[in-house]
Formats: sequence, C-alpha cells, structure tokens
Amino acid sequence: MLSGRVRQRDVLLLVGASLASLAATYVAVRVGTGFDAWRRLSDILDYTRGFYRDAERPYAPWLAGNLKETALAVGPTITTSIIAAFCQMGAEHQHGAQREHGAGFQEGGAECSTLFRDGDLTMW
Repeated sequence: MLSGRVRQRDVLLLVGASLASLAATYVAVRVGTGFDAWRRLSDILDYTRGFYRDAERPYAPWLAGNLKETALAVGPTITTSIIAAFCQMGAEHQHGAQREHGAGFQEGGAECSTLFRDGDLTMW
C-alpha cells in the first residue's frame, strides 16, 4: 500500500530514466531517418507565434477547445485519472482547511462530484 510519500531518490530516478528514454528515442529517430524533432518543434512554434501575431487574434478563446481535444486524444482513462488526481488534491486541501478552521469550514469553487455521475465523467 502506498503511504502517500515519495522519496526524492525515486523521483530523481524516474526523471532520469524518462530523460534518458527521450534522448535515446531522439537519437534513434535522428540517426535512422534524419528527422530533427527539436528543429521541427522550433519551426512550428515560430510559425504559430507569427500566425497569432499577424492575425491579431488572441489564443485564449481556443484554449478550452484545445483542452477538450487533448483530453480526447490521450483517452478517457488518462483524462479521468488526471481529473481524479486533481479532485483528490482538492479534497486533501479541503480536509486540511477544515482541520485548521473547524469542521464547518467550506471553501468556494466547483466540487469534483459535479464532474462524475455514477462513476462516469459527465463533463464531455
């Protein structure tokens, strides 16, 4: 059972392994195909910045749509897990605030229970 505590050594090991995996994948693709992902990313960012600068329209209206598309792209399991993790963090924060301020203390904001109905994600 997890205790809720993560050792710094474990975090560093996971970050290191992830970065090593990323570097190995980049090198394999670069050597195998000649495709430079970092260069392509830089080109795309430059193009996007130029597009929004020239079009004189803000990015903010597209943010909600992009979040929904990303949620659909990563899949319902990962999206639900991320939302549940944020809900858990909020519940822990709320519980801590109630301990600090008294049992009747309620903070404002949306409740995670409004996102779920009978175990299903209802916001989509």
